Amino acid sequence: MKRTGAVCVVLGGMIGWPVAAAPPEPGVYDAWLESRGGRVAFTLEVEPGLRAARVTNGEEVIRKGARVEGESLVIPFEPYGAELRVRASEVGGELRGEWVRRRKVDEYTTVAFGGVPRAPLPLVRPIGFTLPERWTIRFAAAEPEDASDVGVFRMMPDGRVHGTILTTTGDWRYLHGTLGVSEAGRRLELSSFSGSGATLIRAEISEDGRVMRGRSYSGGGEAREFVAHADEGAALPDDFTLTRAVGRPDFDALAFTDPATGERVSLASFLASGARGPMLIHLFGSWCPNSNDAAELMNEVCAAYAARGLVVVGLAFEGTGDAALDRERVAAFCASHGAAYPVLMAAGETDKKKASALLPFLDRVHAYPTSVLIDRRGRISAIHTGFSGPATGEAQASMRRRVMAEIERIVGE
Repeated sequence: MKRTGAVCVVLGGMIGWPVAAAPPEPGVYDAWLESRGGRVAFTLEVEPGLRAARVTNGEEVIRKGARVEGESLVIPFEPYGAELRVRASEVGGELRGEWVRRRKVDEYTTVAFGGVPRAPLPLVRPIGFTLPERWTIRFAAAEPEDASDVGVFRMMPDGRVHGTILTTTGDWRYLHGTLGVSEAGRRLELSSFSGSGATLIRAEISEDGRVMRGRSYSGGGEAREFVAHADEGAALPDDFTLTRAVGRPDFDALAFTDPATGERVSLASFLASGARGPMLIHLFGSWCPNSNDAAELMNEVCAAYAARGLVVVGLAFEGTGDAALDRERVAAFCASHGAAYPVLMAAGETDKKKASALLPFLDRVHAYPTSVLIDRRGRISAIHTGFSGPATGEAQASMRRRVMAEIERIVGE
């Protein structure tokens, strides 16, 4: 990854680390990124031949191709424009390196990486305490009108915790960590490294086990404080009510850029002559993990309903600051997911107010991804906001059933 002239934000310094000597040996490592709040832990497996590697976050396994560049093993995470650079240090068996993400054409985030040969230790569940599974979570920076988030955590027999946080814009994907005892009481520590970014949560749990106070660290930003309350009925608002239709889409007027040719293409060109639908317009960003999760569902929708006349079109909202780089990211997104639907470049920025102005038939764009379902008469039938990914379990299953039911309804008219 070329970095000449880049602006680098470094989280967790590398001063004092031994000089790297060679690419790492194949094997399994306890790995981490040095975030502002501490170490974001995950498991890294370097496969024999150094041509692939696996990142494990609790129940999630991400397998990526790899290549050797000089003294580093480079593991790319596309389409995020990110890569993990791993080297063996002079200390026997240890790894050093960095995770680098190109956020804009001249802006990079760099985070220090470390690892040691895996040596899992047995964990002991705190005696007499079971972590409640559902929590209502409120972040200090949230606006009064914002819905509370929902934490879903499952305690494993060995004391480890798996889970995620659901929000109205999507989920936090696979979180994993431990529940232990600190001087202040019980402490929950969760982390995740998706390749697109790193997340760390540290929280103290009250004596009665019903209140949690803590901080989350994500990306290069400052800590976000939160308070959570155990709540078995915790739930988000209906994700089909968050964005409303305020008119009908004019398919002839709605024209966006074909990333392959640079030409303007109208949405009407994807419909048969005289047809007004059915169509699914899918708003997404290649930079967004939830959008990457949603691509699989969009492919399934195409496979199930294209023969019945449904047209799926993706509208990409990118934000690197460079049109060529945006197109490169979108191409990588389509290739990574084998996109079975056409994708157009809607905008070179992700500002939701500006995105709303491009789509005047919506009252607002609340999240990426958003899917707009249009019936055969050209009317908006349903709008689904956000996406519940595979880490959410039943929440994803319920969402998929609802989306498919709405599609079935409009194609069956």
